Amino acid sequence: METGRYQEGWQKLYDSYRLKDSLRDQEITFRISELEAQYRTAQKDRELLQNQLQMKAQEQQIARKNTWMMLIATMAVLIVFTAVTWYLYRHRKEKAEREIQRLKDVMEGGENERKRLARDLHDGVSSQLTAVKSFLLAVQQSYPALASSDDFSQAKEMLTETSSDIRRVAHNLAPDDLMHKGLAIAVKEFCAGIFYGKGLDTDVQVYGDFGDTPPPIALAVYRIVQELLHNVFKHARASSVTVLLARNGDEISLIVEDDGKGMDPAGTGQKGMGLPGIHERVAALQGKISIDSQPGKGMVVNIVFRLT
Repeated sequence: METGRYQEGWQKLYDSYRLKDSLRDQEITFRISELEAQYRTAQKDRELLQNQLQMKAQEQQIARKNTWMMLIATMAVLIVFTAVTWYLYRHRKEKAEREIQRLKDVMEGGENERKRLARDLHDGVSSQLTAVKSFLLAVQQSYPALASSDDFSQAKEMLTETSSDIRRVAHNLAPDDLMHKGLAIAVKEFCAGIFYGKGLDTDVQVYGDFGDTPPPIALAVYRIVQELLHNVFKHARASSVTVLLARNGDEISLIVEDDGKGMDPAGTGQKGMGLPGIHERVAALQGKISIDSQPGKGMVVNIVFRLT
């Protein structure tokens, strides 16, 4: 139905279009605001992620730095430890070498002194006793009646025994057999002589070739045999003793075993037994020694030397 109100109708249509445009603008503005909010949120998330990545990178850098520092510290500790260990090793080695040299010097000095005493006994006392014996024989020829005198005969016998004892002592101090006959024969003859007539069963066994044994080791083995058998004779109260001397390649082993009274293992270093001197001889030549003994069960001494 027509009313003729065209202008009013047009105004209302215009207002409706404006309202729609306003609503559309508000929607767009709201949408823009929402997008801006999302953008800001995304930007903040990106900044947060960048900060996290940066922190992670810094942590990795710090971790790498700590790792290098730990490696450097570990290497420094290893270098210091190696240097200290090497220094202590060298110090102990030099100390051991000095001690070994000292023992060798002591042994050499002792041997020189023994040789001097042997010469004094042989050239001095033994010669004087020989002169006295010759004098007694001359006296006996001048006074034949003395031949039937028991005292005179006993004096000559004592003089003969004394001369023999001095020659034996001189021989032990400077064993010519060791120089001329070698270690094996020298040991056998010494063992046969020391217990002769003493009622002690002696078993000496020698195996191997000792012809090229270095003189210092040969002399040390001979002296050790002397000392051990003197100990058996003086202290062990044994009825039998076994001496085993063997050479196997570059190794020399000596075993001396007796069935005597033995001793407590804690006493194997007693000075009266002569064992400290044996230990020194073994140490000077860098050998090894073991002693097995129990009270009432005898003693076994095992010594090993290496020639190289």
